[in-house]
Amino acid sequence: MKQVIFDTNKFDALLCLNSELPDYVFELFPNVPIIAADGAVFELQKRGLRATKVIGDLDSGKRDEIEKMYDSSDIIEISDQETNDFEKCLLWLEHSGMKNILILGLHGGLLEHTLNNWSILMRYGRKLNLCNYELGRYGIPIYDSIKMNCVENEIVSLIPNGMVRLTTRNLKWELDDEILEFSQREGARNVAVADNFEITVSEGSFLLFVDSRLPFSPIFL
Repeated sequence: MKQVIFDTNKFDALLCLNSELPDYVFELFPNVPIIAADGAVFELQKRGLRATKVIGDLDSGKRDEIEKMYDSSDIIEISDQETNDFEKCLLWLEHSGMKNILILGLHGGLLEHTLNNWSILMRYGRKLNLCNYELGRYGIPIYDSIKMNCVENEIVSLIPNGMVRLTTRNLKWELDDEILEFSQREGARNVAVADNFEITVSEGSFLLFVDSRLPFSPIFL
């Protein structure tokens, strides 16, 4: 069982997708690179921010504007149509050796874009330490049994990635070697009844939603 801690380690990069971005997060990371997926540069511009790198196929319809705003050395164009801009950014981050990534703007636009992004998040969460932030909550891909400190009455959601069989401890509605499965049974909005909880994974994987620990990144020990 892995211990998940948030005590010391901060994120290596902020990955911003082309959606509405939170105003209050960036000030917590003054020296952390900001990676923008194509059109996310305009969301950053609204907040007086610049990306460190702009990555994508530049099909947002504003190529000329982006090229006027950024030096060519800061624009990484990847024309591969088999991957979307989110995946292109993750591939670049992996190649660059950045592992602990905070994702902003995952939700937005069409529902199919959001669902597709969640699929990519779960796929690359095995290679990179990915954490999504939205509205004061972290979304973390989980593939192994974990123990995590929390506060009593914290909301803990377990959303299956297809299917997961698991056992819980210190949650209000416990599971005992039971299956959560997409379109069959979900695990949203459970409640911690102690200052820590455990989840034993027998099969499959899931998305764990807990309260944000900004500015800290989850670390699996």
